[in-house]
Amino acid sequence: MFDVIAPTPQRARRGGQNPKTGRNPKAGRNPKTGQKPKAGRTPKAEAEPSAAVEARAGADAAVSGQAANFQTELLTGLAPRAEADRKSVGRKPLGGRGRKPGAKRRKARRIFISYRRADSSTVSGRIYDRLKDRFGKRAVVMDVFDIKPGVDFEIFIAETIPRCSVVLLPIGPEWTAPKSGVPRPLFSASDPVRREIEIALASDVRIVPVLVGGARLPPARALPKGLKQLLKRHAVSLREDPHFPDDLARLIEHL
Repeated sequence: MFDVIAPTPQRARRGGQNPKTGRNPKAGRNPKTGQKPKAGRTPKAEAEPSAAVEARAGADAAVSGQAANFQTELLTGLAPRAEADRKSVGRKPLGGRGRKPGAKRRKARRIFISYRRADSSTVSGRIYDRLKDRFGKRAVVMDVFDIKPGVDFEIFIAETIPRCSVVLLPIGPEWTAPKSGVPRPLFSASDPVRREIEIALASDVRIVPVLVGGARLPPARALPKGLKQLLKRHAVSLREDPHFPDDLARLIEHL
């Protein structure tokens, strides 16, 4: 008799499995499209790039906003400190220049020499040279050196003298002497020396009468009413050589 060998029971095949490999060829397919996803990508992964970009853009915008707010707070906080630093080192704040309301503007340190040519031209030139060596050419004003050809003399002195701090007034023996047929030139409204003195007095510029050649201050009767104030100004004498350099040096020290 022959023995009947029962066949080896086989596993129940799962639906769609390959009999050789045991794998389901439809596994992992997209149930809607029936297509396999590309390697390294899943349906969920396809949506991730756009979401990441939006998230990154939002984060960048937030950082930019925080940086702008921080910069504004920083500048706002530094403004008072910068103002305090400028004051602490003696710097004047921009705009107001540190002047109080109503305060007078300080005049530039310039020296105007008002002289009569027929009376003290040579001595005035020596004074100009010494002042130029001490303070510089731009700090000293004398008509023959500073008034250019064609310039209106009246306009020049009207604009220049108020900007000066001192007017030196050399007075020699011929300061009140007749000039070009005019017996008393200081009483003439067109006399240039008189105009310079009047502008200096009206501008509250310091006037220093400088007596040269042994001259003295003229008497009150030799001056028009508007110039009698000169007699109240302290005068300085410059003697002849060899005392002239020392006398001029003492005068310069007071300027």
